[in-house]
Amino acid sequence: MLCHACYDAPCQLNLASFEGIARGGNKASVYATRLRATDPTRLFSDAQSPAEWRKKGFAAVLNERSREAISRRACSTRRCA
Repeated sequence: MLCHACYDAPCQLNLASFEGIARGGNKASVYATRLRATDPTRLFSDAQSPAEWRKKGFAAVLNERSREAISRRACSTRRCA
C-alpha cells in the first residue's frame, strides 16, 4: 500500500501537501530503465502552478473543469469527463 506522502510513489502523486495534490499524478514510469536523464519534477522548484504541471504531463486529481458546486462535489469523488 502506498501512502502517496513520499517521493517513491510511482505516479508521483504526493498527498502530503496542497501543492502536491494540485500538481496531480503522472503516468510516466519513474522506475523504468532509462538511457537518458529526464527533467526533474520537484515540488516548489520545477513548476509553480497547476497549469505548468499540466504542461509537464501531470494529470489533475482535483476538479479543474467547473466551478459549480455540484460539479466540484461529483468530480472530487470520481473521474470527470
